[in-house]
Amino acid sequence: MSQVTNFEIPGSPLDMATLAETLEDDFAAVASLNRGTSAPSNPFAGMCWNDTSASPVISIRIYSATYGWVTLATYNDTTGAVLSFGGRTIGGTSAGDILDNNSSQTATNKRLTGPRLNEDVALGSTSTEIDRLCDDATATAAEVSQLHNQGALAADFAKLHAITKSAAQIDSNMPTNAALSSTNSGVETIPFTGEEVAALVVGNVVVGDIILAVGNLQAVKGGTAGHVATNLAGTGTATYQMASASENFIASHPSVGAGATFYLNVTGIFVITGDGSFGLRLWSTSDGSDSTASANTCGIHAVFLRKQ
Repeated sequence: MSQVTNFEIPGSPLDMATLAETLEDDFAAVASLNRGTSAPSNPFAGMCWNDTSASPVISIRIYSATYGWVTLATYNDTTGAVLSFGGRTIGGTSAGDILDNNSSQTATNKRLTGPRLNEDVALGSTSTEIDRLCDDATATAAEVSQLHNQGALAADFAKLHAITKSAAQIDSNMPTNAALSSTNSGVETIPFTGEEVAALVVGNVVVGDIILAVGNLQAVKGGTAGHVATNLAGTGTATYQMASASENFIASHPSVGAGATFYLNVTGIFVITGDGSFGLRLWSTSDGSDSTASANTCGIHAVFLRKQ
């Protein structure tokens, strides 16, 4: 016990032994912050008390004229471990407790407001960068966890990274949302605005690049690349080629007007619409060279040409 009732020197007559004892008690009380199991009996504002009533846990208290003895901190007198500050337990699990790095604790609904997350955290992004993943909105814990737990994200990002086209190129290749429209002979047409349109499959006929200002029409019979019909928009030659050079061929050499269009309709008939005229020449030789109709007999294989 290192406490005194009053920090004052007794009155005279005062012998040297009494003076020495009084000074020793006063200095001991000051040096030990009034260490003892009970509070000093003459507290004043600002007085400190080393409360040993729960030893080895020691409480450092300060006296307030308004609130009485206020606990500043607690520590273990045996181990030297600091246990709390201002009533907040270090490493505790209650609301308001202080986190430490000596045990596993969970911080619930706590926002990191620093400019960059600590390097020991798995995420290396700034809080602003994380929010950008959520369209500049504040990212919730669930959203960040969802990103973290997606095992396929790395592969998906790699696919996106492999795209080399510019944004303008990608936009130009996107089809419009125009509805299907029915034309003559039961043909269905789909308007596109892009320059590179994927193939359109009708039955076993693959049709690609069909609605272009300048482009071609390709029809692949049965999915075989050898059966190709090509039509150049505006002017050019439309041909239908069988699988090999030894088979009969039929080709149309039209002089097509600006409004003329070639296509293969759903019945397998090549149709010319709009203005235009065409001539017909036939081959049947193995090398595909020209021959006259009188010299060779040619089968058309149920492929017809007509003008509408």
